[in-house]
Amino acid sequence: MLPILAANQSRHIVLVGNNADSSKTQHELQQMSRTDKQVAFGFQLSAGRRENGRIVCIRAGGQMVLGGIDGSVSFRSLLEKAFESTKYKLVFHEDMDAWLKSHIVPILAMNAALFAKGGRLQEIARDKDTRTQIIAAIDEGFSVLEALGYTITPSGQAAFFRNHKRTASLALKIYHSVPVARLVDGSFEEIAAFFEAFADWKRKAGVPTPRFDDLEKQFFSSNKAESR
Repeated sequence: MLPILAANQSRHIVLVGNNADSSKTQHELQQMSRTDKQVAFGFQLSAGRRENGRIVCIRAGGQMVLGGIDGSVSFRSLLEKAFESTKYKLVFHEDMDAWLKSHIVPILAMNAALFAKGGRLQEIARDKDTRTQIIAAIDEGFSVLEALGYTITPSGQAAFFRNHKRTASLALKIYHSVPVARLVDGSFEEIAAFFEAFADWKRKAGVPTPRFDDLEKQFFSSNKAESR
């Protein structure tokens, strides 16, 4: 995708979606491009999946969190003007890289558990031990990011999983009990790529993550079992 964007004459680019290394992505895009590229990163607060050749999408209104890697978005005024006559809300964040990395941690833990259960949401809803492991793994993942100097953002999610474990377990139980949860799960390839990125973060941080490591083993074992 990056070579295509680099060849495009547009000077302002917003890359929307999960990204484990936005700084690297921005550098590569700017290096490939013959024109000056101002880059921002965003995450639309929605979910969806492909079903029988169509996209099924859910969202609570139209909203995107976005920001620049080096601080504020340099072309913020252009974005605000583009959306000023719409009901779509833009929420600007000063540390989008930390936001994206913080978002990946629970995505990894929850998806690894779901793959380990063969995609059966109700099994996680009924299994308190699995929900406890997910919460512990998220805590470990946040500790890795903090050791690397990142601030968990939104800050409330770290406090929620660390200080309100019973409530977090109940929330996971309810979440995995509703069919809409199936629209939020990631593909095997995406989650595997995030585990590769997380392994690099963990190596640099030097923080032990036994519950996360166990979920990772279950995740890759589930794919081998499915392949057979």
